[in-house]
Amino acid sequence: MIKILLIEDDNSLRENVAEFLLTCGFKVYEAETGKKGLELYKKNDYDLILCDIMLPDYSGYEFLNVLKLYDEKVMPPFVFTTALADRASVRKGMEYGADDYLTKPFSEEELLKVVKTQVEKRKSLTGGKTESASAGKESEQEKKLQIEDSILVEIDNQSKFVKVNDILLISASGDYSIIQFTNGQKATVRKTLLKWEEMLPEVKFLRIHRTYIVNASKIRSIEKLPNYNYLAEVEGIGEKLVISQRFGRKLKDTIRMLKAK
Repeated sequence: MIKILLIEDDNSLRENVAEFLLTCGFKVYEAETGKKGLELYKKNDYDLILCDIMLPDYSGYEFLNVLKLYDEKVMPPFVFTTALADRASVRKGMEYGADDYLTKPFSEEELLKVVKTQVEKRKSLTGGKTESASAGKESEQEKKLQIEDSILVEIDNQSKFVKVNDILLISASGDYSIIQFTNGQKATVRKTLLKWEEMLPEVKFLRIHRTYIVNASKIRSIEKLPNYNYLAEVEGIGEKLVISQRFGRKLKDTIRMLKAK
């Protein structure tokens, strides 16, 4: 059985990720600190290590450096999980020798894709067969989400997998964004609206203003304003949303298409 060492200090996040990987047929060893992770690393051989960058005792970078001291072991593929999505943090991780990284929040599909790709890499290091190199290139890019996909977010200090289809509105907040779900719950994540635009399915999610993206299927009505902008009434949102003029026509076409289905 494929063995994965998961190091994450967020208990809820660690438990959710571990449970998902277990259902996929992997054996998961959990650690909440770098020290505990090192103890587990000494006791077993692993096919993959998933490690958070921000640990309570020392950083993921330091943990990776310590592992390199164990020359008697074949170093397994190492993947950072991090909320630090800026290029400098990603570059730093790669310079330390990480094989890949997952930016929080990530979907179940992104997680599984990275795990499978790196496990195949481990097989190649130990003489096993490997998939085509193109799979590795795909894992470096954030996957285009589908309506029924799930993403991992933190709600009320608990990490949960939620369906993309349950996203109602995403609002910009600097380098972060605030996700509002159809059940009224909210989550703040370190991801810009531009990144969400690249990830979300265009058939259902549209940027209707420079500050937010909306689930088009939840729009009840649209009215035109004298200044050529629009107002949208969205199910589950108390106040109407302003739609910039340049987004209005595209939104109407999308709603017409969704109603035709």
